[in-house]
Amino acid sequence: MVHHTRRLSTLLVLLLFVSLVAAAVAEDDPSPVSNLTRPLVGTIGQLVNVSISLRGPHRLHRRIKASSPQTQFMGVQFARFDLGPGDTLEVSSESNSFTYTGLGPASRFSGHVHGQVLDLVYTPASTSRHHHHHHHGIHITHVLEGFPTSTGREDVCGVQPQWWPNICNATDFPDAYVNSQSVARLMMEGIMYGTAFLVGCDGYFLTNYHNVHTDASAATLQIEFGAESPTCRDPCNAVPLGCRGPTVVTGATLIAANEALDYALLQLSAADRRRVGVFGYLTLRDGPPRLHEPIYVVHHPDGLPKMFTNRLENGTKTVITGIDVENECGKGQIGYMADTKGGSSGSPIFGAHDHTVVALHHCGGGENVAYAMTKITADLARHMDVPACFFGSDDGDDDDDGDDDGKPTGCSLLQPQVEYIGYDSGAALAEDARLCCGLCRKRKKCRAFTWTKQSGGTCWFKSAVGQAVRASGSATSATVLPIGAA
Repeated sequence: MVHHTRRLSTLLVLLLFVSLVAAAVAEDDPSPVSNLTRPLVGTIGQLVNVSISLRGPHRLHRRIKASSPQTQFMGVQFARFDLGPGDTLEVSSESNSFTYTGLGPASRFSGHVHGQVLDLVYTPASTSRHHHHHHHGIHITHVLEGFPTSTGREDVCGVQPQWWPNICNATDFPDAYVNSQSVARLMMEGIMYGTAFLVGCDGYFLTNYHNVHTDASAATLQIEFGAESPTCRDPCNAVPLGCRGPTVVTGATLIAANEALDYALLQLSAADRRRVGVFGYLTLRDGPPRLHEPIYVVHHPDGLPKMFTNRLENGTKTVITGIDVENECGKGQIGYMADTKGGSSGSPIFGAHDHTVVALHHCGGGENVAYAMTKITADLARHMDVPACFFGSDDGDDDDDGDDDGKPTGCSLLQPQVEYIGYDSGAALAEDARLCCGLCRKRKKCRAFTWTKQSGGTCWFKSAVGQAVRASGSATSATVLPIGAA
């Protein structure tokens, strides 16, 4: 009995020692996000295995029906895409379609068509077999069946989500709206979505490490700018991946990434940065966020069009609630109460007073957490010379892009086929709708404008933002954002 007791005592001592060692190891563990139990990335459905080849001198048609009754939209993934000159592939449904040629989409995924039936139509330019001898045709390995899903803990704090279509805040929060134009919707690997934002200059943008962290994923990343509705009540506001943005860029170069701080810095090509310069670049704060500081978030929750969050369900402002938060998402984080969903990952957290980016959102729940920009830029400084433009100094190389160096124009994005009714205060001839913003801002009482092709092009100035209605003609409208207004 004595021997059993001694052996038991020895075993207990060993177990205690092992547990203490394990605790010490855990204390030193940087808690990378790959070990988290929270589901952080929004997904848009499932990939179904198929094997479809399209090639040859004859027209081919394949129809694919969704396997799930929950499917809202569909697409296909290409393992090979190599068409001859003049050959086409149309991916379509009853609602919309996409046509591809040559080497196909760089992302290797087709666009999404709405509905539960997808049609593939391959049309060769010639019936000659010799025409197709040097091209390998198309091979499809997966069908995407899209039905956006909830992502668990990254969720709303109350009963109803407290975010609003971005355009709804253009008048009340003009500086925030100008900032919001730099925020983009991401599509990763064809079935996941997130948020990113342009920073500083020269095509740099930030998002989360768990969104993209390899050269391969960066090369096929889709970055969609201007994905927001023209009106507050547009039906596309409730549709995941709705309100298609006017500029979609595929692919970027991964510059730096850190799993523990959950950030990735990427850069667009020279050609692509000229395309996105009109959306402007955000400025990072060079100091830490302050406890109880008011903030706002611009994001794409659930892959929806761009949304704005600055208050909770009880009407209180969203504020910084902690500056050294430790939870299952990581350590040394910034905490704040705000509603997010999968797809919000990679969103900028703005200080409401100075409109600089104070943190990078990366994990949600009732209390969201982010890493302060000061921590991220300090880590970047270990790998590169952090451009001064990240903090507001104009040292970028975008001076030849013809888009006002990426600075905000002072007006919202032009909204095609939208007309503001009433409040006419004058007019001026202008052959291009983009000229109306500058003309309107020179008039003391101009708050919006509608441009039409009348008389070769006319800006119709508005003393207030009237009701926005769909116009079937060439009308284009925008609101004017007085810089510095509160």
